[in-house]
Amino acid sequence: MRYAIIIALGMLFSFTSCEEQTATEKAADNIEQAGENLADNFRTESEELKEDIRDARDNVDARLDELNADLENAGEDAKAKISEQIAKLKKQRQKLDEDFERIGENMKDGWNNFKADVNKTIENIERDLES
Repeated sequence: MRYAIIIALGMLFSFTSCEEQTATEKAADNIEQAGENLADNFRTESEELKEDIRDARDNVDARLDELNADLENAGEDAKAKISEQIAKLKKQRQKLDEDFERIGENMKDGWNNFKADVNKTIENIERDLES
């Protein structure tokens, strides 16, 4: 009888420790999966943001081409105004280039702020291109 109790307790103990290990392994797997999901989400968002920046750069470049063509045929008063627009768009284009390069950096902590800043820049450019 004594041996039966010891064997039963031994089996109970080994069964419990297997469950704990399984629970620990499950938790580790869940943490690993969450990390992979977060990384996938970051990659997706950064690719979408890169595409938005490429589109904005294309729009700026097209507008710069138009303004440079207008500059050649403009009168003196119009040339000053067009030159200001060109300078402003070139600055915005440069900011887009800098933002594009920064996407590749490790930006875990400031990703949302960075993304909001880039989207604001793109919105400002679109507003300027419409006027």
